[in-house]
Amino acid sequence: MKIRQFLLFIAAFLLISGSVQAAQAPKLDTLLGEYKKARADVLGKLNESYAAQADALTQKYQAISNLDGADRSRTFAKRLRDPAEVNEIQVTGDNPNDPLAMLQARYASSRAENLNNVYGFYSSTAQNLRAELLKSNDQAGADVLTTFLEKIKPAKVTAAAPATPAKKRKVPAK
Repeated sequence: MKIRQFLLFIAAFLLISGSVQAAQAPKLDTLLGEYKKARADVLGKLNESYAAQADALTQKYQAISNLDGADRSRTFAKRLRDPAEVNEIQVTGDNPNDPLAMLQARYASSRAENLNNVYGFYSSTAQNLRAELLKSNDQAGADVLTTFLEKIKPAKVTAAAPATPAKKRKVPAK
């Protein structure tokens, strides 16, 4: 899987660098389209891989007559195959002995790593090209790459613990 990503990154690099060299001001829509396609390709392959693992887990659960587990893993596989789903799994760690919970934790970790790889490649490539354009006094091209970097910046997702209700203090009457 890492080799496929590497080849994808090389192809994307050649496309981005080729478009910058051909026309000194790269088109933002083209760059964004290439980034989104690379991201979707990586996620598609990852999701299918984990959906197949969830299918195998469904069969294991059915073999031991754990219908609840089979239903949960079948739902997880279905969700991974649905292109409309975002699939940002929040791992709670409630049951570390649950095979589905362990599969979901591995998926969440692998998903984050793969998305960081795609972002890292495109952001470093865009930053390098931006620096080259600034050296050649092509401010318009550099501005396009700056906008591109702002648009692909990943949102910081933090899993906040639920707030505990504050105790009300009695205020002495005056």
